[in-house]
Amino acid sequence: MKKILSPALFILLLVMISSCHTNITEEYLGWEPPELSKEEVQFREKGGVATVYCYNYPSWHIISINGQYSTVSDNENGINQEANGEGIKVVVEDDNPQEEGTSVRILVDACRTHRSWQLMMGGMGDAYCTIQITQN
Repeated sequence: MKKILSPALFILLLVMISSCHTNITEEYLGWEPPELSKEEVQFREKGGVATVYCYNYPSWHIISINGQYSTVSDNENGINQEANGEGIKVVVEDDNPQEEGTSVRILVDACRTHRSWQLMMGGMGDAYCTIQITQN
């Protein structure tokens, strides 16, 4: 009886571990992409300010500007709230009119040398997006 019981318990344990791993993986990899008010922002030569809203995530952080992780300041949780790049400043704000959302304010200078940026923003889990910013 012990010869049958031991392998059966071992198989049961493997099944339980496998099912837990599957649920955890689906939970972390199943994040919906951020719903944005716009994915591309265009500025005239003189620069300006624009706001992009994320409607489905209450927290949002800056990952990079053109692949550079140039963080200026963090909040108390260590999440990037403000970053600078060449001719650009990005600030995460909590002024979204929807309860489950947040926003990012993009400030572009009158810049003659750099006229396009890729802003990568992250939400929860693996939810991230890229906002294309150009200056004519």
